Amino acid sequence: MCLTSNSFINNLEAKVASYEETASRSERATSSVDQHYQSPEGPQRSHEVTEPNPSDNTQELLEAVTAPTPADSSVQIELVEHLVPLTSFTAADGTEPVISSRSLSPEPRLMNPFALGASAYAPASRGDVPVYLGTSSNWAFGRRVLVMSHEQILGSMPGQESLFFQSEIYDLGWDGTRGPFASTPPMEPATLPTADHAIYLINAVKFHCGQMFHLFDEETFMRCFAIFHDPTVIDKSSLMPLWFVHYLLILAFGKAFLARGTRGRRPPGAELFVQAMQLLPDTTFLCVRPVQTIEILCCACLYLQSLDYRSPAYILIRQALGIALEHGMHTDMQSQHIPEHHVRRCRNIFWTVYILDRQLSSLMGLPTSIRDEDISAELPYDPLKSQKAMALDIQVKLSRVIAKIANNVYGPEGRLDVRYVANTKD
Repeated sequence: MCLTSNSFINNLEAKVASYEETASRSERATSSVDQHYQSPEGPQRSHEVTEPNPSDNTQELLEAVTAPTPADSSVQIELVEHLVPLTSFTAADGTEPVISSRSLSPEPRLMNPFALGASAYAPASRGDVPVYLGTSSNWAFGRRVLVMSHEQILGSMPGQESLFFQSEIYDLGWDGTRGPFASTPPMEPATLPTADHAIYLINAVKFHCGQMFHLFDEETFMRCFAIFHDPTVIDKSSLMPLWFVHYLLILAFGKAFLARGTRGRRPPGAELFVQAMQLLPDTTFLCVRPVQTIEILCCACLYLQSLDYRSPAYILIRQALGIALEHGMHTDMQSQHIPEHHVRRCRNIFWTVYILDRQLSSLMGLPTSIRDEDISAELPYDPLKSQKAMALDIQVKLSRVIAKIANNVYGPEGRLDVRYVANTKD
């Protein structure tokens, strides 16, 4: 999260206040001009005059509006351009036209050039589907600026091989196909770590992600972990059906966090991740266990996003959000049929999905899928006000700001509202 200095905030506030004061002064000045030209006691000009001299009141008005202020000079120039015609024109029929206050009010000229005209696409380096460049996507913005700079300096488009759009930096060694028609040969089952090493990897995930995201319920997860690694337990059918998939994803995360470097394009933990995704049931059967399914989808989403697989990560988190909404996790979940520990777990899950959905929607430049007005779920209750609770609260507030910027600051067709600076500051 970026921290803005107090001096920068104060400077923005001063500019906004000065701009509002200048606009208010322009409105008052306009009212004076209207009275000057419309009042019966006002000076009566001859229709034959083609080059009228400015009246004293109008001259004083121009001097007052164009006086030096802390506001940006472009605002002053804009006001002068609106007021100058009062002293330099005559109507076609020789009469003085009535000047309305609306015609003198400063209109915003802020435009977002990347949102004008038709939607923007970029040719894909592989496949036949062009890549959509979302307006509010910082990733798409960087690509478009790079292309514009390359065209301006060298007069040509940059080569597609130099533009990594997505899924091109790392190679998982699997294209997602299963069964006899798979285009890639089946991978060997990943070698699982020992119990002690696995605990070390799980703790690494808790340390790096546990403060911001809920990826697994520790009590339930570790109970299954103990059964899985207990040599005296021969029948492991009591394990939850999806637990092993979940376990592989957590181990893949742990390896990724602890790796000090990679050789080639194969990311750390890729073999564990691929094996987990190959064992993951179809969506039709995932809804039977929605709570653990959402946790698994969040794990897979984060891992893919860390490898620059943005589109698959976005699809997975939208799938997780759909399951969460279907089971009412966005509500207060106050019912005698729901145990308290289940409510706590669902709240942790929902806000993790909420944060990931907002961040990935912004990254992709796409609309958010749920409005804040439709959410009544509370943040997980923590009487100790722990660091984890504070971090979650900050992440949720930041996600709301992201949605507010996408929905309110940027106007349709690239037109920015006159309160753009104030909205951005808020």
